[in-house]
Amino acid sequence: MANTKLTLKRGNTLSCSGPLPIGFLPDGDWGVRCMLQSTTSRRRFSLDARLVAEGGIEDGGVGAASSRAGYSLHLYASAEQTRLWPIETLVGDVEFRCDIEGETVVFSSADFFIEVIEGRTRD
Repeated sequence: MANTKLTLKRGNTLSCSGPLPIGFLPDGDWGVRCMLQSTTSRRRFSLDARLVAEGGIEDGGVGAASSRAGYSLHLYASAEQTRLWPIETLVGDVEFRCDIEGETVVFSSADFFIEVIEGRTRD
């Protein structure tokens, strides 16, 4: 997702997913969350984020997966959520968090951008 820019019409569903590079996350039970922030008003918005272990086996509850060879990352925002987003570019990142041997380990993705536009044919 590094420096990716997506364009989304306000009020549309956002759904995207893709594999993480093998070895990106060390062994552990990882949690994940994703936040977006307005570049003008500094308001924050959350995206539903989930890790799925390779092979489609999901462990650890919503947004978490236990160690496997690889993971896929899934991000989602409903039409109701995006209807509240401002018409501007939002900046976001994904946070991965895990307790490994008594230490909290946190990794973050590179920033990505969502340009929210108004649909020209919408009421």
